Amino acid sequence: AGFLSTTNLSTLNVLATAGVANPVNFVGSSLGTLNLNMGATSTFALGNDLTVSMSLNLQNGLLVLGGHNIHITGDIAAGGSGKLVSTNASNVYLVGTMSPSGSLTFDNSGNSVSSIIINEGAGNSVSLASTLNVEGIMNLVGGSICNIQGDTLNIATTGRIIGSGALGINSASALNMLTNSGGTIGPLNFSGDSIGTFHINLGTIHQLLLGSNLNVMTMMNLESGEFVLSGHNLGVYGDIAAGNMGMISTQWGSKMQVNTSVT
Repeated sequence: AGFLSTTNLSTLNVLATAGVANPVNFVGSSLGTLNLNMGATSTFALGNDLTVSMSLNLQNGLLVLGGHNIHITGDIAAGGSGKLVSTNASNVYLVGTMSPSGSLTFDNSGNSVSSIIINEGAGNSVSLASTLNVEGIMNLVGGSICNIQGDTLNIATTGRIIGSGALGINSASALNMLTNSGGTIGPLNFSGDSIGTFHINLGTIHQLLLGSNLNVMTMMNLESGEFVLSGHNLGVYGDIAAGNMGMISTQWGSKMQVNTSVT
């Protein structure tokens, strides 16, 4: 197979409606700008790891990681309808000093990662525009925010969330914490105080520490594990799933309010 020799100043425009038949290998594993504007289901697959240092512009089509890693150290262009296709063999790194202009969307045919590391600087955010399954580590570094507003984040049994950053949420967000190894998780911080669905299934001996106040608007599902409020407040305004074994642990300073019309 051939190789493309590129640098972090190179621009690659992929405009073929049918996409590219074979995975593309990069000498140096770096690009400045990658523009994809193909057919909606056409693919451009990586043949090795790639760093995009200036702009990732997924206007249309599918960027298939193919078990390789992608480092996005520049912007994500806004307004595109293109998507990433990833499995639990790939890692996604988002590193910079500002919030990307656009969001990151994963196709339903491949919306899992091994790990996702977000290091955009304190208060800066990366927005997800689709469901994401994390099978390894989600690392929210240095106060970075991962927005899951209106979408679903699944942390698998082998996964966990670490770092001092936060999840950006709203009443249409869903978080499924299924980690069943590693003891204590957290504190888990939220940017925004309301979430739609919050599901905790950690196994009987594991804890999730709350790092900020939280209101659950649609469904609270404490399937297993211990949810430790750590001095923060919890409000439940939707349903509480029946038949589960999870527990809530409170400390001095925590407040709980349950106000639901569901019977």
